[in-house]
Formats: sequence, structure tokens, C-alpha cells
Amino acid sequence: PPAQTDEVQLVPIPADQVGKSGAQTIPSRTTPTIKTTSAPTQIVGMDRTSYVQGIQALADINKLHGTDITLSDGYNAVYSWQNLKLTVSVGVVGSSDNAATLVKQMKDTITAGGSQFTNVQPAAADGQNVFQVQGPGGSNYFYQSASNVVWLTIQAPDGTKVDSLLQAALKTF
Repeated sequence: PPAQTDEVQLVPIPADQVGKSGAQTIPSRTTPTIKTTSAPTQIVGMDRTSYVQGIQALADINKLHGTDITLSDGYNAVYSWQNLKLTVSVGVVGSSDNAATLVKQMKDTITAGGSQFTNVQPAAADGQNVFQVQGPGGSNYFYQSASNVVWLTIQAPDGTKVDSLLQAALKTF
């Protein structure tokens, strides 16, 4: 058998199978080794209400990308307090160069169209390269953080806490 590494390559779901019963993203090997990565249980007073890590998170992230991406780990976390909600998806890419490449691919793909997200714009982020996009679910942002790629969705019905939640998330993830 081939030697196992710490990377998991996911096979994407064909577009015509997304959402159909039995469709799933399948790891390219059956016994992957996942590096430990985790999300804090709280951020700026918001409790973590949902957390998925490892194979399931990688499958979810891969499904969102609609393409075959290689990640060594990942997690999805949801934080909430009253009417505020922060959803975080982190993909561990393995190197800062690969993370930068993936962020550029995300930006280029959204800019080219064919995505539920549109209007890629730089966001004010204390010197960090962050992109904001319009799309479902709230205020959406993505960026590179070392060897990670991070996607944030902030739901703040009145919009008043979006900037402070973005700044806190940038310091945390």
C-alpha cells in the first residue's frame, strides 16, 4: 500500500449530485491522519455552539469550493450570542505559499462569476489582506492566516457589530 501522509485529498462531488441522497465527498484514502487544530470555545463573549473538525469539516469545505483542494486539516465553528452569529471555516493548507495560492484562486473564481458570491472587495483589516464578498448568510470575508485559509460569515441584523467581530476574528483565526 502507498505510504500515508498527513494530507487528505478530497474528491469533489459532481455538480449534478450535490444535495442528492447518498452523495458524499469521499477521502482519497480510508485512514487519514489529521493534525490537531481547534477553535476556541469563546470569542468576544460569544459561545461556540457548533464545531466540526477533521474529515467531516474537510468534506464540508471541499463541497463549498466545488473543486478538488488539498487540505491537511480544517474545522468549522459557529459562535453566537443573542442575535449575533459568527461562522468560521478554517482550512489548513500546509504552507503559507499554498494558502496564498488558494486565496488568489478563490478571489479569481468569485471575480470570474459562476459563484453564489460576487463583488470581491478589499476590506479594512489592520493591514491584513482580507476580501469581502456579497452573498448569502451575512457579511462574508476570506483571507490567509499563515498556512490557513479562513472564511468568515458574520450575521448581525442591524450591522453594528460587523466591524468589531471581524477585527476579533482576525486576531483569533
